[in-house]
Amino acid sequence: MSSPAGRPPLRRRLHDLVTQSVVRPLLFVLWSLVIWGTLVGLAFVYAALTRGPAAVVRAVLPPSTGGIWGGLNLALAVGAVAVWIVVAIAVLRRRRG
Repeated sequence: MSSPAGRPPLRRRLHDLVTQSVVRPLLFVLWSLVIWGTLVGLAFVYAALTRGPAAVVRAVLPPSTGGIWGGLNLALAVGAVAVWIVVAIAVLRRRRG
């Protein structure tokens, strides 16, 4: 059912507005965090291979000043791995049928 003068109904326009102003920026932020987590995870792997696992543990554990950035970066790295696993499973399932 369309409204007069060929304009889309109010519900459709509201849906489009919410999609453009909320969902798209939110997806951008989430994928930015996934990319950041991927890069941090690769940096952790590189540090573990070149300087040993102790360097990664020191980077992740909070310093005595109470900073949380190491733990936050570790959480983003783990989350990025989970996202990439889900993406790989979705791609494989779509290819199989």
